[in-house]
Amino acid sequence: MKLIGIVGALSLLPKLMPSDYPVQDDFQESKRWKTAVQILNMVQEHCKNWPRCFAIALDEMALMVSQRKINVELSYYINENWAENQIEMFSIDKKSAKTFDEEENWKEMKAEGNFGSVSVRFDLSANDGDDDDATFVIYPNLSDPSNQKQNSRKNIGIPTNSYVQHPHRIILMCSMFNFMQAFHYQRDGSLSEFNAPLGFSILLFDKKEAEEMRLTMSAKMRENICSALFYAINWFRELINAYTPRGNEGYSEAEYSDATGNVLVRLSQILELEKELEEWIFPGWIPTGIMEDGGAQNFISYKSNTEIRSTNSETTLEASVRIFHIF
Repeated sequence: MKLIGIVGALSLLPKLMPSDYPVQDDFQESKRWKTAVQILNMVQEHCKNWPRCFAIALDEMALMVSQRKINVELSYYINENWAENQIEMFSIDKKSAKTFDEEENWKEMKAEGNFGSVSVRFDLSANDGDDDDATFVIYPNLSDPSNQKQNSRKNIGIPTNSYVQHPHRIILMCSMFNFMQAFHYQRDGSLSEFNAPLGFSILLFDKKEAEEMRLTMSAKMRENICSALFYAINWFRELINAYTPRGNEGYSEAEYSDATGNVLVRLSQILELEKELEEWIFPGWIPTGIMEDGGAQNFISYKSNTEIRSTNSETTLEASVRIFHIF
């Protein structure tokens, strides 16, 4: 029901602020603009503890932007308040990524047995030695920010500015990028000015260490490894969808060649990650956040590496159905 309410509320935006709505000096004082912003703020508030709901909202707005259904000023507002200032929860500079294992709180997380060491992988950036380049954080973002041992997100290198403090926030990563690429493509006519994410590395688990621990690791650690691979594959697919050149508009000949080459490399890396996931996957595994919604509790009961996972008697539907009043 909440999802229906969210989609219904967002469907009002093209009516309130259509693409041909005249932009005047005082347009932000208009009743239409204020109502549109009020709807966005309401949706954001209702989604802050429901990452899957927020992801759907972002995808809906990305479609509106790509189809030019809403006013450009409103798309700027959404990009600034919903995407650009939130995407930082999924990225850190490469220097911080390389020293991530040295963070005291991450050491405590590893000591609990649910996570292992991290590794920077799949870097295609032009300046692969530049520590100022970004690394997208996947594996550590599977941790629960409500865990008291990581009360300060700064201590494990993840920004604190996001209002989405939820263990399943990882599912927002692709949706936030999807909106950003739609916004930049609409604004610039190409992604030539927004091409850096295609080459940035990702922060995953240490592959060598994981192999050495394969027979002794906890069931939760193995699930986190599978989920990290799953979301890494989804991330690369999102990059390919965005950066596969749609003609050469906006690209120089060299940029077009680089973009095409990097897309092909990402395709080969997806095959590598899929093969890696096949080696780790186990019966009963469900990617983190896929089958859970809202404040629902964990549906998987972790007992041992060999025992079959049991599910909570409360179903996803029973846990998540709530009535969302639009007005």
